[in-house]
Amino acid sequence: MTDSPIKSEYVLAQISQDYWIYIGTKQAGRSDGLDNLFAEAKKELRLSLLSSDHQAPLHFGPSTNTGKVFYAGASKADFLCRLRLLENTDYYWEILFGSETGLRFIQEEEVPEVDSSLNDTKRIGVRWETDDRQAKGILRFGNFLGSGWIGIKEGPQLRFEVISAKLSYEEQYLALLHDLTSISIALLFDPEAPTQGKFIEIDGEQKTPLERFLLLQASMPLNELRAAMGMIKSRPHSQLESIDRWIPASMTTGTHAMGDPIGRIRWGMNSAGNPAPIEALERKRNDTTDTAPNRFIKQSIAQFLNACRAIKDDPAKYGQRLSTLATDLHAEFEQQSRTEFIKSAGRLGRVPLENQVLQKRDGYRHYLRSWVMANKTLSIRDLDGKGSLSPTAENRQVPDLYEYWLFFFMAEALEKMPGASQLDRKYVKELNPNGVASITLAKSDEPRLTLKLGKGESARYVALYYNRSFAQGPGHTSYSLTLRPDYTVETFPIIYGASFEHCRTSAEKLGEITFIHFDAKFRIANLDLSRAGDNEGTESATYDDDAKPEDVYKMHTYNEAIRGTASSVILFPGDRPADGGLNQTFAKYRELIPGVGALAISPGNQEVRSKALTALRGYLSGVLRLTPKAQSAYAMMRKGEAKELQGNEDQG
Repeated sequence: MTDSPIKSEYVLAQISQDYWIYIGTKQAGRSDGLDNLFAEAKKELRLSLLSSDHQAPLHFGPSTNTGKVFYAGASKADFLCRLRLLENTDYYWEILFGSETGLRFIQEEEVPEVDSSLNDTKRIGVRWETDDRQAKGILRFGNFLGSGWIGIKEGPQLRFEVISAKLSYEEQYLALLHDLTSISIALLFDPEAPTQGKFIEIDGEQKTPLERFLLLQASMPLNELRAAMGMIKSRPHSQLESIDRWIPASMTTGTHAMGDPIGRIRWGMNSAGNPAPIEALERKRNDTTDTAPNRFIKQSIAQFLNACRAIKDDPAKYGQRLSTLATDLHAEFEQQSRTEFIKSAGRLGRVPLENQVLQKRDGYRHYLRSWVMANKTLSIRDLDGKGSLSPTAENRQVPDLYEYWLFFFMAEALEKMPGASQLDRKYVKELNPNGVASITLAKSDEPRLTLKLGKGESARYVALYYNRSFAQGPGHTSYSLTLRPDYTVETFPIIYGASFEHCRTSAEKLGEITFIHFDAKFRIANLDLSRAGDNEGTESATYDDDAKPEDVYKMHTYNEAIRGTASSVILFPGDRPADGGLNQTFAKYRELIPGVGALAISPGNQEVRSKALTALRGYLSGVLRLTPKAQSAYAMMRKGEAKELQGNEDQG
């Protein structure tokens, strides 16, 4: 058996003593075909690790470069399941019955109830089909990345990771998560945040013990720690467990035994020579607190104790104040560890991040949040249902992640432009006041960031919007349908030194507001705008991840329909660095604007990211020089539009 990577067309996994699961790009076939599959798979065994609670190895089909069922080798992300499936791909699945003689298909009367993380999921591109007469069906995760599972309802499961062919799952996607985690942690300690962790000032990268302690203290201070354990104690998680034992027939209730008189009753002969029950199997159901959530709390407390101990035992290195805080936390954790249902809990086999009690129940979710924060490297999951970047979320839809990631890229590009001042980072000020590392980027018509660029007559206000809507109406709106670009940069000259709001009102009346729109297109990996058209006789996009005509049409729609728009740009996860400017630009006239463009910006590729920042700042600077006050083709076009709008208002 090995843990080396493999690509195959199918996998057979034993999830319990009786059940196996087949997942592949083709159906398992008839009985004779199943025997062949099993015989082939015995040649490619891989360690199950986190994929199943059963210790049997994963059985893979023959290795092939075109395979769509993967086993990942060892990496820095060993907390992930090694078994991998592809997004946007149909897979056949089937539950099989295993015995010493091999595998067999399950008969209709034996079919168990099957469940999956896809069950009841409402998302475009998802497919979950089951055949109630046979334990088989089809699954498809759509445009989704993250953890998934399939198995017996409330029973054993096969767990796997859903990955993308466009992203290197171990590098780029985890870099995306890591960057967002770092941003959320950094903003938690930001001086502008309502609740920030001013525990220590340190240059450079934080050392692991200190970082763990600061994250723990920020996510669950002493008073919240006591409150969280109080909520757990008031309602500790428990579940029923069944204990079967043979007892004399005269002492049993017979309720359980009569369900199967042959198997659950031991018969003998009475004095009259007639059959009589001697012993019966009695089932007793007990309420136990030895559950996965309580085991998680026990393990978390042990980890937190270690984090606190490292700080409290070295006041010379970490300072007396931090040492005192660590001592207080350490004492509280020690006391909590002696709580009976915590002390008696068993050892945790795997971290049950999918557990609903840990995610949602008060007290438990506080511990989960703190554990993720304290172990934040490669552990943050995704966005929650309310559009918040939060370590407690489990959705992991990568297009949303990419969109969030790009917002912070856009903010960084603007905040560090030459001459930037008067920064108002509203997205930081909306940090959850409870001290949770959660940044809400609500889709809003209000700016998430405003700043001032330049001095004197050339000074301008610049604002960044996230999912701003442009409804049909007069003024700087859409003249037709409501449109909502992912990001909008708004700029206008500073008039009479007024505030942002007053200045914007004056600029709107004078027709001097300019918009630059950006859309995130995660689906695109290869972008050549010249091939995205639908002209006959030209080479066009041929692959799923090539730019399509509609991708470019949307940019032209923004330019045409939203009054005041100078340009619209596609942002996509390409790996070809920008060379001084955007990867591609198309101007309507001889100058930079009006026009459309595209910029490659990919997570995990520092060269691409660095050059994209430079290109974006250069592009925005160029656009600002050509805005309505300038002598440019775009300025002359805008002056005509402004007169037309003012004429309509005068007539109204």
